[in-house]
Amino acid sequence: MVKNNGSKRSTDEDLLLDIDNWIKFRLGPQTEGCGRLFEKQIYDFSPFFFKVSDLTEQVVKLVPDEIIYLINQLIMLISDEQTFCSIEPYPFGRYHYPYRYIKDSILSVPESGASDLIEPCHEFKAFINTPIENQLEKFTTEVIRFAAACMNCRTNGTIHFGIIDKPHGKIVGVAVNSKEKYLKALKLAIDYYFEYKNRDAAHKCIKTPRFVEVLNRNITSSDKFVIEVDIKPQFAICGENVYQTVNMKRRRKKTREKTFYIRDGASCRSLFAQTTFAKPMVEYRWFVKKIPELSQRRKNAEEQHSKPIKNTTQSPRLINMITGGAFSMDKSNFEHYVIVTNKSYPSHFENLEFLIELKPVAVLDFDPESAKSGLSYFKQQIRMNPHLLAKYERMDNNNSVQLELFKDTNWFFCNGCVEKEEPSDIDQWFIDKGYFVHNVISSLCRREVVSWWNFHFSELPGLTPFIKRDKFDYIMNTVIPDLCSQPKACVLFNLLHLPGCGGTTLAMHVLWALRDKYRCAVLREKSDFVNVADQVIKLLMYQYDEQTPRVPVLLMIDDFDDMEKVEELQFAIETQFIEKDLQAAKVILLNCMRSEFNTVTGLTPDTVFIGNNLSDEELRSRKRTPE
Repeated sequence: MVKNNGSKRSTDEDLLLDIDNWIKFRLGPQTEGCGRLFEKQIYDFSPFFFKVSDLTEQVVKLVPDEIIYLINQLIMLISDEQTFCSIEPYPFGRYHYPYRYIKDSILSVPESGASDLIEPCHEFKAFINTPIENQLEKFTTEVIRFAAACMNCRTNGTIHFGIIDKPHGKIVGVAVNSKEKYLKALKLAIDYYFEYKNRDAAHKCIKTPRFVEVLNRNITSSDKFVIEVDIKPQFAICGENVYQTVNMKRRRKKTREKTFYIRDGASCRSLFAQTTFAKPMVEYRWFVKKIPELSQRRKNAEEQHSKPIKNTTQSPRLINMITGGAFSMDKSNFEHYVIVTNKSYPSHFENLEFLIELKPVAVLDFDPESAKSGLSYFKQQIRMNPHLLAKYERMDNNNSVQLELFKDTNWFFCNGCVEKEEPSDIDQWFIDKGYFVHNVISSLCRREVVSWWNFHFSELPGLTPFIKRDKFDYIMNTVIPDLCSQPKACVLFNLLHLPGCGGTTLAMHVLWALRDKYRCAVLREKSDFVNVADQVIKLLMYQYDEQTPRVPVLLMIDDFDDMEKVEELQFAIETQFIEKDLQAAKVILLNCMRSEFNTVTGLTPDTVFIGNNLSDEELRSRKRTPE
């Protein structure tokens, strides 16, 4: 990832503000990386260097240890549980959705009245101070009242038990000894409270109670649930009918008094309220007169909502990203696979058999109950080495441990689960265990193929610096300054190398070292140079209003097999300079190209050759580096 020197906020101020607040809330002021995140206003998560095809997007620099802190946060979002204070409600009308609530989180929706009739209104009931012997009666009467109000107003709705008002929408959950008792009690209550002619409609509109598990803050299971009942008064069921119910306060009297509920803002109100008799009946008759119009609105809303919804492209995009565009997962695409998982659901397991075939090099498992009921229990047939984060850090300095890293799957229990280690809650986790993720990730990046992580980890205290090739200083101190002093707008520097001699690594090292002074990028697209040139200019001019940008672009070109193509790209960029009348701007093309010959003679000042032979200093540096 590279930085636009002197970058400003994006025009999407609201989005950036939200993400900025999120970073501050999640990371807190206690981490060093966090402070730098605030200063840079990081709001983009991408690979270290953008593809040229993505240069129209925001380009920012992000030091890898800051990325690691953000990875720690994003890891907690990989399952459906939310780690924020605000949490989305369980999807309306669903029962087998893999979703749980987290204790003390705040439901993101307030108590509300009817809106567009399809978007459900909500009502919360604490249900924590109700004596056990009265719980079923309290549950059924509140559901009937809410259901009748929603049916009369023709709006979808959900009533939640186990959510308190102060603070509003806080999830506490309730203990449930028998789910079956609630189901039977509600069925009997519908038959009792609704008129005979409306019982069938009521049974269809009032959905089966849903018991949503409430997890503790440390993501372990609790004995609590939020009990939810959805109401869905479809036009085909309700038509233009009205729904009176037995007065709950007088239900034990011989005469079954009726009442008529509607949604009034965030609460239910009876139009047969026992005040002056004439006024309520006037309001009731007025409401009944409006029922045909209300029913038609419901019908229209259903038809509008049932229109075909544009299919999402996220699924194929994800498949393409994971498989490298091959739509199959094997070693031809990626040498190693790493799995990150949180709380698993039994419904997931039948679809996870392919994980065995991947033979992942590592699993970062954040489920503190994984060994008992989670993914590690399900995947016992995988040969794995279990690790705790803190223990692994002590082992990491052992060279023999590093050599064994890729033999079997390394299963990292990131929140307890084994060896009697207690899990941490969401906020405490970053203090207790978050630091150790840094070390685990650094170990996984010690791979044969050099990545941008290698440069980052080589700069960390206590780790071996990245080996500099002899030509590195020459390029940095001589070649680059000479290129910048040339009057041409687009200049070319050739780095010729034999296959496997580290030419690409050296080019990456140059970009890494200059990422603070230049707008660095790697070219992936090797055709349509007019489009590439256009995007290079956009990167050059990004967030500069004046016509004389001061920050050069350093574009790395790798594996072009024809010098004419490089010159064609150079010409396309120069043409863009002329057409846009850009002055005092600079684009440097770092052309990393394989050579067919072991030696190259007659090199120009803008060409460097890397051969098979290492210098004495390079050999000494390699011997000093631990294997």
